[in-house]
Amino acid sequence: MRAALVPMFLAVACNTNPLPTPDLPTKTQPSAPTATGTVQPKSTPPSVKTMTTPAASSPAPPLAVSPEAPVSDAERAADAAGERAFAARLYGAVAKLKPGNVFLSPSSARFALGMLNGGARGETARELGAVLGATARSHDVAASIANEWAALAVPPGPNPWEQNDVVVLRTANRLFGQRGRAFEPAFLALTKGRYGAPIEAVDFQKDAEGARKLVNAWVEERTERKIQNILAMPPRPDTKLILANAIYFNGKWATPFSEGMTKNEPFYGPAGTTSVPTMRKTASRRYGETPAAHVVELRYGGEIRPDMSMVLVVPKKKDGLAEVEKDLSTTGLEGFTKTLTSSVDVDLAMPKFRIESELSLGDTIAALGAPSLFVFGKADLSGIDGTKELFVGLVLQKTFVSVDEKGTEAAAATIVMMRAGAAMREKPKPVEVRADRPFLFLIRDAKRDRVVFMGRVVEPSR
Repeated sequence: MRAALVPMFLAVACNTNPLPTPDLPTKTQPSAPTATGTVQPKSTPPSVKTMTTPAASSPAPPLAVSPEAPVSDAERAADAAGERAFAARLYGAVAKLKPGNVFLSPSSARFALGMLNGGARGETARELGAVLGATARSHDVAASIANEWAALAVPPGPNPWEQNDVVVLRTANRLFGQRGRAFEPAFLALTKGRYGAPIEAVDFQKDAEGARKLVNAWVEERTERKIQNILAMPPRPDTKLILANAIYFNGKWATPFSEGMTKNEPFYGPAGTTSVPTMRKTASRRYGETPAAHVVELRYGGEIRPDMSMVLVVPKKKDGLAEVEKDLSTTGLEGFTKTLTSSVDVDLAMPKFRIESELSLGDTIAALGAPSLFVFGKADLSGIDGTKELFVGLVLQKTFVSVDEKGTEAAAATIVMMRAGAAMREKPKPVEVRADRPFLFLIRDAKRDRVVFMGRVVEPSR
């Protein structure tokens, strides 16, 4: 299974009336450029007044990220709960507006918004902090999310970048700033030191097409070319800053499906019954259920990242997705994941599927509780450049996911332990789970209980 996504945040400076939010552009195919130039940190000694454009780094380099501040177990638990709440609310808001398949990354949106929060002040900071799930404690929101990013970005173990694994998970951040524009040193120190996001100089005013190509080239490199042409049209000339996050995931199932068992079977979607390639496998898996849904965990087989898994939430009724999504809005993700308390043999049938999605999330973020971000004169992003000229003009996330028999990875130890001591008993009948109807899925770090990707499948064959 492969998944890659990139959200883009365009902070637009305006001295008169607010600019309309740009429409999503049409697609074209760019060529890769090279970049030169500088951006200026504000109020710095002459010897360090300009920053040279950093050279492009490899997709998975060792990260020079500042150590996280000490955080208590209680704070970590509160951060994780806030992250899950944000994921559920973001998915719920998008799902209400977008029919059909949905695929997004709460983590990717959260990382980019976390960087933005580092420059927000006043009411804008309070609104955005609440959207991101901040608690009443004094723990810094931007620093807290930076800790989450570092935990995901840096694999555990000695020399992790030199090891090969069947699970690959990469995430990277980058800022693209108007050449010659002065930005606050504290903001640049936060984004570079805690989020691993250097700033790259571009010229939105005189060479918007060159800026577009540079951003697109960075995104393509970081996502193994799965996300191409995220900016199909040049940014507006009054753009001053782009904050970008990219996540790339590629994993193999710990217990792969057999291609010989894949057959066309009915899928009962809202538009009627269709025939789709359906994978089948009986294996020991963590399983749970709610009154409305079956919950099944499919582990990935990585050694460096052994805790990555996919969770399927399959309605018990063929038309039960709306009820399941209602449960998500009331009980949160924990309402499903906490049911995964034991491992049983599961006879699972699920369709192969592929989803490509492009989401404009500005209205969604505003509706979740941060409207001032998008209004000139009300947005307070003065922590970025010392002015109140900046506001967010566009929030764009583009995603790709493909699931097949080789899929993602899992831990075989669970299977062996589940069968220990059962030789003298009659083997129980496997639990049957048929994902032959619209269903939800999560890709998460099970150890930290954090959702990296989330979506629903309504039309697998599209």
